[in-house]
Amino acid sequence: MSSPKMMAHHRNRLNALAAAELGRANQDQRPGQQRQQQEVASSKKIIGGNRGIGTSASASTRDRDRVEISLMPANAATAKNDGSSSVRVSVNGMVLDDKDTESAPSDDSFDDNNDNGQESKDGGDETSTWFCYRNSNIRVPVPLGCIAILILLGLGAVIFAIILSVNERNIAPPITNDAQRPWYWPDNGRPLIDNITLTSKPTPTPTVEPTSAPSLRPVTDAPTIKPSPMPSLRPVTDAPTPLPSRAPHHHAAHVAHVIHIVVDGLRPDYMNGPNFDRLKSEGACTLNARTDFASTQTLPNHIGMFTGLTIDDHDYISNSDSGFKLVDATTGQGFENIFNLVKDTGGTTAIYASKEKFAIFDRSWSVDKFVFQERIASLVESFLEDMNDKMYSFAFLHIESPDRAGHKDRVGASDPTYSTAVAEADAYLGQIFDLIESNVELRDNTAIILTTDHGFEDVGSHRDNELLENFRIPFCTHGPGVSRGGDLIELNSLLNGGVIVDPGSSRVQESDLVIRNSYAGVLAASWFGLRTGSGPFANQYLTFR
Repeated sequence: MSSPKMMAHHRNRLNALAAAELGRANQDQRPGQQRQQQEVASSKKIIGGNRGIGTSASASTRDRDRVEISLMPANAATAKNDGSSSVRVSVNGMVLDDKDTESAPSDDSFDDNNDNGQESKDGGDETSTWFCYRNSNIRVPVPLGCIAILILLGLGAVIFAIILSVNERNIAPPITNDAQRPWYWPDNGRPLIDNITLTSKPTPTPTVEPTSAPSLRPVTDAPTIKPSPMPSLRPVTDAPTPLPSRAPHHHAAHVAHVIHIVVDGLRPDYMNGPNFDRLKSEGACTLNARTDFASTQTLPNHIGMFTGLTIDDHDYISNSDSGFKLVDATTGQGFENIFNLVKDTGGTTAIYASKEKFAIFDRSWSVDKFVFQERIASLVESFLEDMNDKMYSFAFLHIESPDRAGHKDRVGASDPTYSTAVAEADAYLGQIFDLIESNVELRDNTAIILTTDHGFEDVGSHRDNELLENFRIPFCTHGPGVSRGGDLIELNSLLNGGVIVDPGSSRVQESDLVIRNSYAGVLAASWFGLRTGSGPFANQYLTFR
């Protein structure tokens, strides 16, 4: 049996061993790390016999920081026979050899009052265990630490679930209101133009899957509607900005093709052929429209037709091709025009001209095909073949016959050759009617605009822009939804809520709002359902219903 004083001696020895072990462990830490105080935490002793088994009341934050030192008596097999006391020392579960321990001195060498000694009040064999910790200033019982961690994890999960729930409630549902269709869609809900491309993001259509499949009898008598093929035009989505003094535009039925015809030098009082009569009876016309106020020449008036601008706006007074592009002299930028507008929205364009100077339009604007042919019969034949095959979105056809006849020897409109030329133009118009009716894709999907650049004097030319025979011109349109036989001036007069004044036989001023040939390109855009945010193409003030 080991005496209490001997056990106290060994405890002192073990305290020294523990301090040395902690010193070696602290040397393994990174350079620059502040050396923390070494702590020695004593645990409850593990006492045998009637005291039962004790458990440690402290724990290190990391297992490798704990040094366990045990002191126990040697068993009977290893006890020395000379009566001296011996013990067995264990560090971290490893039993030290005898060479690592010192023999205990006799009982007489101990001081009963040694503070490092500790007597066993119960007597008997005793095993003492120390748990030494380094870098550990806080000791938390392991079960309580685990419970705290679990509580924190649970609170985090609850907070995360609350955040997800709030985000889900803030998500806006998809918009399915069909009333928000774009303005360029007709009332039946079908897009005006197939394969339309929008600049704004389309409204998503939610897909709803039923939870159960109800037994429904399918509708078998629903009609199958096959839409007419149309070119891919992307409507301009800029918000319209109409002038305050002008009435809102009344849309007609939209079409996919517009044929703009100019019969050069056509006087309205000579429009007596069968096809001109058909145009007037099936379409909406006025025989009292006006040219540009400043000129009755060909090129300046055609620029106005394609741009919607007056000569004061585009400032091009010359009647010949300059060889350059048409640009704004102030800004250096090109003019907005019907060709570019149609091309920018995915359509196709063409010009069939009987005057060579019309090449200035091909040079300046987006024209897919430009054809110049002096022989008008051949020009019209090429147009009819190409239109039947390629079906341009916007096609311009220039028929020079009356102008050419009036200029020859300055015979003017009173010469029979002029009347013959007008009759030829009437026959060409009849061929265009036949083309539209024979082509299923053009039928009921094509509009015609017919006007001229100037009239003609009885004898002479059309240079005098103050002469009624020169500035009074026809302006007609034909297509689905048009008021058949309607008078455009009457339909748009102030008495009927419009903005147009009847010029009578006067020249009127440039500021007077009358029907002029410069509205032709704007009318074409109106037929397509295209409208810009500002400028002439935004001010679509004529109605033809």
